[in-house]
Amino acid sequence: MEAVELGLREALLKDGRALLEKLYNQPDLSVPDNASRPGEKCHPQRARDIQTLFGPIEVGRNYFYKPETNTGRCPMDQALGLVHSFSPALVRLAARAAAKEGYESASQDLLAQAGVSLEGRQIQRLVNLIAPAVATELEQGPNTQTHLLQFETLDL
Repeated sequence: MEAVELGLREALLKDGRALLEKLYNQPDLSVPDNASRPGEKCHPQRARDIQTLFGPIEVGRNYFYKPETNTGRCPMDQALGLVHSFSPALVRLAARAAAKEGYESASQDLLAQAGVSLEGRQIQRLVNLIAPAVATELEQGPNTQTHLLQFETLDL
């Protein structure tokens, strides 16, 4: 029975990846602020691999680059709430596991329980990235209008 359950879980994860890719690659997908601003050049459908709870997916999205300031932006990344190339749900799960068990144990448990492969060092980097936002929200208390672990896009 274990082999059947594990096989079914893998099939469900594969279907989940396919559905997410299809959803986020729709040509008519509405993304806020997804137009060139003055001085920006648009690079349409630039591919990005995103790590999700279902595994990695590839998404094509607009990248806007402003040569005079050497800055770029991807409105879809912002709208999805990515932390580097990780989905907020995956970051939340990894951070929660690390808080209870430490980074290496969290890595092993994520693989065994959720089929998610993240190295302990990567979990540690993600936790370090989100820690300031989490600390701020904890200081504000439970009556704030924000929700714990909703992140802005962080780029290296």
